[in-house]
Amino acid sequence: MPWYFEQLFRGNPVVMNRVEDLPSEAKKERQLCLNKGMKSVLSIPMMSGNRTLGSCVLVAIRTERAWPKELVRRFRLVSQVFTNALQRKQAEEASRENERILRQNENDLRRLAGRLISAQEEERSRLARELHDDLAQRLAVFAIDVGNSNNS
Repeated sequence: MPWYFEQLFRGNPVVMNRVEDLPSEAKKERQLCLNKGMKSVLSIPMMSGNRTLGSCVLVAIRTERAWPKELVRRFRLVSQVFTNALQRKQAEEASRENERILRQNENDLRRLAGRLISAQEEERSRLARELHDDLAQRLAVFAIDVGNSNNS
């Protein structure tokens, strides 16, 4: 439905009181209405800034319906209420996802900090052993040297 979607993406409502009201470039839309038995359509885009999030649509299938300007205006307000609710829901979902990511990052940071502390403790222990062993070896060599000096 290229014509229909172009209208919505431009932020234009689609007001079709009768199938014959559709412009000539809306051939696919006309055929769909005839196939589905849609007599009249009122579609209001759900806009957020310059972005179309979706549309609110009323379809008459029994008889053709004239969509008065006052009804179109009121339906725009209903569409805006739905748009605001959708945006709020999306913001809440994004906030929950950000909180989940933050908790995951905090957990990862805690694990990393724990691993870092363990690595530091292991390195200190290794250095202490090396210093102890090196000092003990030097003392042993010194004691041997002193013992040999005394014997001479």
